[in-house]
This record gives sequence, C-alpha cells and structure tokens, in this order.
Amino acid sequence: MIWRDAIRSLRYDKTRSFFYWLTFVITSMFMFLFFNISMSEVLKVTFVDARNDLATNITLFVIILASIDLFFANDFFVKNKAKSLAVQLVCGARYGQLASFLLVQTAILLIVAIPVGILLGIIAIPIVNRILATVLMSSTVVSISLEAVGYMAFVMLYVIFWTTLLNLSFAYRNSAAMLLNDNGIGVSIGLEMPVTLKTRTRKILCLALFLLPIPLFYQGEEGTLLYAIVSLVGLLMTIGTVIVPWLDENVEKRIDDPIAATSLGFLRSDFKKMNKNIILHLVASIILLSSAIVSQSPIDVILVVVSFCVMNCVQSLSIMFTFFTMVSLRTQNYMTLWQLGFSQEQFNSIVNREVAGFYGFLIAAGILYLTNITIPAIRIGTMAMEIALVMGAGYLLPLLTIALISRTYYNRMIQRELRKIER
Repeated sequence: MIWRDAIRSLRYDKTRSFFYWLTFVITSMFMFLFFNISMSEVLKVTFVDARNDLATNITLFVIILASIDLFFANDFFVKNKAKSLAVQLVCGARYGQLASFLLVQTAILLIVAIPVGILLGIIAIPIVNRILATVLMSSTVVSISLEAVGYMAFVMLYVIFWTTLLNLSFAYRNSAAMLLNDNGIGVSIGLEMPVTLKTRTRKILCLALFLLPIPLFYQGEEGTLLYAIVSLVGLLMTIGTVIVPWLDENVEKRIDDPIAATSLGFLRSDFKKMNKNIILHLVASIILLSSAIVSQSPIDVILVVVSFCVMNCVQSLSIMFTFFTMVSLRTQNYMTLWQLGFSQEQFNSIVNREVAGFYGFLIAAGILYLTNITIPAIRIGTMAMEIALVMGAGYLLPLLTIALISRTYYNRMIQRELRKIER
C-alpha cells in the first residue's frame, strides 16, 4: 500500500521528483568519480594515514558540502508535499506511516539514481584522463578502484541516513494545521552594521568591507582565501544594509510602474530569504578555486577541478530548489494581481525581471571573485589558462541553466494557477 501510494505521488509530482532524483544522480556520479581520483596511487587518501593533506581536506569538505546541498534538495521535495501529508493526517494516518511514505519515495529515487550516477562516472573517467594528459601533461591515469567503490557506497549510505532523519523529523514535528500553513524557507543570515551608526555611514562601511579586499588578491596567493572570506562577509552585510534597502526605496519610487514595483518587491524577498544560499555558493567556489591554485601535482588539480565543477552543479540545483519553494508560495499574490487586471504578458515581464535580477547578481558576484583570483594566479604561473577556463565554465553554465529552468518553472506555475481559476 505504501509503495503504491509513494509511486503514485512521484508520478503526480513529476517535476519536483525529477529534480530531486537528479540531485542524487549528480551526487552519486560525483562521489564515484571523486573517490576513484582521490584513492589513486598518487594521492591514496585513507582518512587515517593520509599522504596528502590537501586531498584529505578537500574530500572532507566536499562530503560536508554535498550533505548541505542534499538538505536543500530534501527540504524542497518534502515541504512541497506538506498539504498532501496534512490530508493524510486528517484522514487518520499515523506519523510513522507518513515517515514511511516519505522514506519509501526517497528509497525509490535512490535505487534508480545510484546506478545512473555510477554509469555517468564511468563515462567521465576517460575525459578526466584526457585532461590529465593533454592539459596538465601528466602520465597519471585514473582507473576504477574497488576501494573507491566501497567509499562511495559508504557515503551514499550516509546520504540515505541523512535524508531519512530529515524526513522523520519533518513528519514528527508537524501537525496537520502546521503542514497546511507551512511556508518556511529557512532563516536568513543577513548581517547589518550597528543601528547606532548613520545609514549612509553603514552603507559605506559595508561596501568598503566588500570591495577593498579584492585588490589585495594581486598581492600574493598566500592571503587570497582570507581576503575573499573578509570580502564575502562584507557582501553579506551589503545585501542586508545596501541592496535590500535600495530595493525598498525603488519599490516606493516606482509605484506608478506596477510591473517594476512588483518585480523589485519579489526580488527584495529573494535576497532577504536566500542570502545564505548566495554566500554558501560563493564560499564553496572560492575555497575550491583557491585549492586549485595551491595544488602541487596534476592529480591534485584534477581532483579540485572535478570537485569545483560538479559541486557547482549540485549547489546550483540547491539554489534552484530554494527559489522554486519561494515562488510556489506566491501563487496567491499573482492571483490577486490577476483580479486587479494584470495580464499574462505582464506576469511574464515580472518573472523575467525577477529571475534576471537574482541570477544575474549571483553570476556577477561569482565572476568578480573568480576573475580577480585567477588572473594573478595565471600571471605568476600557478594556474594554467585552460584550467581557469574550465573552472569558469563550471561556474557559469550551471547557473545559466538553472536560471532558464527557473524562468520556465515560474511561468508554468502561474499558468497552472490561472487555468484553475478559469475552470
């Protein structure tokens, strides 16, 4: 009964199920490929007596990062089922049955995703070897290792345990009323300067903390990571102290332009709720990029490059999941605008402006850091131009892709709600 209901639910919610499944596919592919590289004879990461500290640290870092991204994916998948879970509770379902229902759905997706991920990892190994030979001029060859497969299985079991705990927690901590009214997206972590300072002074200090460390990247690679982290703190404060208030002011100024005012208002909400996603994405990219610069061997470099590209895909998906969750809560806003006389063309314009504003900011911020970190490294010879281009593409392409997907999903969600009204 539970298996039948779980499969029916997955079919009914194909879009969310597909992206949740895709996250597991990319994660399993990445873990398979990553451990085959890190367990190679050159690096031989063992977690007990590692011969390479950088490889061990990168391994631990990406596992933690993958867990965080899976949290966002699971949050998107489960919270959007809140109302159907509430109906089951009202009809007499027990919390244990709800937890089993969610667990079975996750298990089905994992059973299908892991073999696909392993197959993609096997296909990617020759590509990795070609990059090693042609770009990094290394004779090292990455091959499939049984030890690596064992580590990959261990990590995926950890993933299953992690998602199971999340789903159990969600099922047990919510009543039917809470599920019906659930609209949590997470708590923002915006930082602001003390309110005792004048507004203009606070804005200047935040912008200075954000921008002034960037020229220091050119002073030497030793302090690049520290300067970048300081700048990211400044960026986080700038979002809360400069960008959001600026959007507030422009919403009021553009009140005579309903399309501009509405899109700016939604964009303001995006920045307030998703600042943690922005900063996490940039922090992970900068740490991995900095690791590529200080890597001493070609196999180290390829390990970091693979981590950078794949983790950017997974993190881009996690940003998209959070964005989807946010916009799914706006259907009532759009229906109100529809009753006020807004047209479908105006809705399309609002969506385009909001999506372009949010993802454009994230892309621009990433380019700012990546270019100013890689240019000095290329000049002094610690990073090859080809590697910089690969990592740049690894950052941009996932974001551009999810921006297009977000725009399509957003428009379809609005159209679906309008069709309900017309019926």
